[in-house]
Amino acid sequence: MASEPTRTYPALDLQWDVIFDARKHRVPVLPETWFQDGWELAGVYFEHILFIERAEKKRRVQIYDIPKMAIRLMDVKYEAAVLSWDGKYLLVGYGKMLQIMKVKSEKSVKKFKAKNLNVRKWTSNTKGFCWVDTEGRFWRWSYAPGEEPEQLFKLISTAPKYWMTPIASHDGSWYAVVATEKDRRSGVIHAFPENHGEARIFHGPAAAAFTRVVSNGMSETALVMMSLTREGKNGCVVLDVQDLSRYSRFQKQARANITVSDSMKLFPDIFIDEHSSLAVTAISTSATDGSLALIFEPQGGKFIASRRLLMDNGDRIFCGVFGLHMERNASMFRRLKVYPDGPPNPDHLDAEEALFRSKSRRSSLSGQTDSGSAPATGTSSKFTNHAASSSYATSVSVHSKTTGSVPPGKGKGKSNSGPIPMWGRGNFAPKDSDESWMFEKQRRARWEREDQRDDSD
Repeated sequence: MASEPTRTYPALDLQWDVIFDARKHRVPVLPETWFQDGWELAGVYFEHILFIERAEKKRRVQIYDIPKMAIRLMDVKYEAAVLSWDGKYLLVGYGKMLQIMKVKSEKSVKKFKAKNLNVRKWTSNTKGFCWVDTEGRFWRWSYAPGEEPEQLFKLISTAPKYWMTPIASHDGSWYAVVATEKDRRSGVIHAFPENHGEARIFHGPAAAAFTRVVSNGMSETALVMMSLTREGKNGCVVLDVQDLSRYSRFQKQARANITVSDSMKLFPDIFIDEHSSLAVTAISTSATDGSLALIFEPQGGKFIASRRLLMDNGDRIFCGVFGLHMERNASMFRRLKVYPDGPPNPDHLDAEEALFRSKSRRSSLSGQTDSGSAPATGTSSKFTNHAASSSYATSVSVHSKTTGSVPPGKGKGKSNSGPIPMWGRGNFAPKDSDESWMFEKQRRARWEREDQRDDSD
């Protein structure tokens, strides 16, 4: 049988994209300390960021629309709040009461009084909001009026319950709970199909995400899982991809060898980039220069490369199903962009997209850090001397839903050598002015016309 053709990634490029900067926002004008003084992050989504009040009696939420660069302020009583994946619905909890609201109209869709509402973490997909409670029960509540929350399954009793993270496939065909101990290095994944068929239990992984793979010429739902193992100072991140169909034998594995410290932890969510179908996972540490981003190819079961995430004191990394994000200086949020074939050619972008990218670039270069030094910008370092190869195959992705020298990992049958390039800091001088308001005005007028046509959604 002929071997599969291999694909290499010599031009693989990663860039930080500024998606929110309070110091650059104009409508409404925000004070430099607004984030520290009154608001905190509740969630980052595909096209939205949700902020909630720090006050004991919460009465407002702020929803930032990333493409439109606009903030919506909603008045609502809540103790916890979460957005749907598309930003159309807001779920709030107050006491034992749950309420779904439509963001555009700010009207209540439905309410539900729960007898025992102890929610650990939320997620959502096209079918509704999902959460897991402290007892390991997985719930789903549809956006449709009238329907009550439905318990889909309960986590197996032998699974750890210190950290429990719900994940959901975008189309609602599969759901799972990632359960780990405090160290977040290994755990149990309990996956359950929407049709109440046979559950799948996986022992060992501490992070997971649903994706699509091509198996026997057909697109199938698969589970991407990762675990962190350690032997002394040496360790590795293990990737395991398995098709969830009981009739499929699709399974791929890969590993990335790393130097492990005591404070290293895997984020429970894995980001599947919808454009490249590459999987991005992150490892957090207590050291400012020790956090890592690792890139794998689920379809071919290959480790691609790793990058060290350089952060200043106070910066935070968020790796979730909606992307790998960095909070910088408590007022700026950036998103990791993956370009498997190198950065996009400006000649192939339409005028509006090119201008939008130019504006994002200027924003990333024109801010100042708290110390007054040049900002850590979204420029990237190229992969050098250790571009890994991977098995090439057409992959169909879905919207799935954050020290020292680190030796690169080894793919199946391929070994890579060379230094891990450090990235995240730029040496660019800030611009004196920013004319983005002219571009924003044109875009806003067009978006308002589109919103009027879509008002019935």
